[in-house]
Amino acid sequence: MNKFIIITAAALAFAACNKGGEYKISGDIKGLPDNKNVYLIAKNFEAQKFDTLSKAVSKDGKFTLTGSLAAPDFCALVVEGAQSASEIMVENADITIKGNMDSLFKLDVTGSKSHEEFKKAEAILKKSTDKLQEIQQKAMAMGQQPDEHQMQALQIEYMAIQNQMQNDIRTYAKNNPSSAVGPVLLVNTNQEYDPTVFKPIYDNFTNEVKATPTAKYIKFKLDKQDALAIGKKAPELKALTPEGKELSLSQVKGKVTMIDFWASWCQPCRQENPNVVKVYEKYHAKGFNILSVSLDKEAEAWKKAIADDKLNWNHISDLKFWSSPMAKEYNVESIPYSILIDQNGAIVAKNLRGEELEKKVAELMAKN
Repeated sequence: MNKFIIITAAALAFAACNKGGEYKISGDIKGLPDNKNVYLIAKNFEAQKFDTLSKAVSKDGKFTLTGSLAAPDFCALVVEGAQSASEIMVENADITIKGNMDSLFKLDVTGSKSHEEFKKAEAILKKSTDKLQEIQQKAMAMGQQPDEHQMQALQIEYMAIQNQMQNDIRTYAKNNPSSAVGPVLLVNTNQEYDPTVFKPIYDNFTNEVKATPTAKYIKFKLDKQDALAIGKKAPELKALTPEGKELSLSQVKGKVTMIDFWASWCQPCRQENPNVVKVYEKYHAKGFNILSVSLDKEAEAWKKAIADDKLNWNHISDLKFWSSPMAKEYNVESIPYSILIDQNGAIVAKNLRGEELEKKVAELMAKN
């Protein structure tokens, strides 16, 4: 399951913006009641949370937000009690926002050159996003018991459009290194960052774009990927077992060991578990071990899933959900996620499932 809810399929860009100085956002929204808090919020990638950059109180439908940014940032304008928000690119400039309270998601934004690039990016992606929405509507129209073949066809079509959109985004980022639209698009549409694909794109960014929060996040992810590359030593893991005893990865390593990130609430994980059980039962006696790391929050749900799925191997969890330091150490942003290591603790494969997992384990066991 995906850790992140993508804020939008559209993106923002950095054009020739004011360096230094402050931003001043002057808002005029029809229907906005007095004494409502208005917030400017941005994603803090390092802390994995949202920060409030500035706050104002409305009067006569108007408000003013001020502050300073080190680089243009992708932000959300949030009104207290409202059901929707507006996404804007904020830079150190005088920015004017106008619109209606009942349609905050489509406010008119002027004064921000980077927001103009945002609108251009929306137009570039509109054809693909419209197709994706159309497929989603067709799937929903099938009801509770959809035709299996029709649903499979829609899934294939959906994935093809998603893949094409990702290719378009990478091409855009590569061809427009001075625009922050590239980093934002990449972050909003990718969970994993293959260095062979993303490092050349990042390296081509201008220094100004590299200073934006989204580009910094890409750099962070690339560094993490490098630390977990094939051949690198897997970081140590240590937490409590379901019985409350401390257990570490180094204590359970076999000839081949699978580190399996999962959770009781993750349906794709539960669907994959029978395949993992099959591989474990076939190769455990020959030296194949598993250490499952749960991202559960509730101990009882975790223990019940272990029993129900007959996962008769080693388990640990800190019950911290996505805040688990173990997940962060291993750069886990979606589950199920697995890594295979050899008897020396070196990473030999990543994220294999089903037949691919069994084939790789058989290959590695044959070498020992």
